[in-house]
Amino acid sequence: MAVMMINEYYCAVDRKQRYRLIVNPRLWGRIMTLAELSSLNEILGIGMITKRCVGYNTDFILDEIFVPRQEVAANYCSFADGAQDEIINEILKRGDSTEKLCFWWRSHGKGSVFFSATDEKAIDNCGLPYVVNLVVNAYQDSIARLDVLDPVRVRNIPLKIFVDVNAEGAERAKCLSEIGEKCKKASLGQRKSIRWRGKMGAIAPRAISGEA
Repeated sequence: MAVMMINEYYCAVDRKQRYRLIVNPRLWGRIMTLAELSSLNEILGIGMITKRCVGYNTDFILDEIFVPRQEVAANYCSFADGAQDEIINEILKRGDSTEKLCFWWRSHGKGSVFFSATDEKAIDNCGLPYVVNLVVNAYQDSIARLDVLDPVRVRNIPLKIFVDVNAEGAERAKCLSEIGEKCKKASLGQRKSIRWRGKMGAIAPRAISGEA
């Protein structure tokens, strides 16, 4: 099994394998609407991924996203205390597994899209076999990447994004309500490192935050 995974992911090096992030219109619209409506601050979320391999295509299909309670600022976002446990408990309560909880996204507000040094540290220490990463902004710019951490470390594999954008009015109202409920303005003195884990018991990074 380990050899198969090593060969599969190293195909990215010789450009034979194609990697894609597939997001349905509803979820893409929700992410972009959250980014737009919270554009004075950063905002983050996590999600569930299904992996599908067909020939030379490896697709990472976004099934669901969660917006945790969080503290935000113009160049900062981090989980509020206990926010990850709330999401994990929600998933377990409905009888699902947290194994697919290996997606995170963050908006840079009205800034450019890139992976900061803080993001790189978070990715390297997330404690997952792999993690799918997405950065967006209020202008609907986006960049996505795959990082494989086990059984062999292969960093920053580019992901092509396949999506049809469609943010409806009802979804915008839901996103605005969610921002008001879950995003608390953080002062400089209150900012702290927050750990997150993709599944119960995983070793997670100390922060999902990006000081540009």
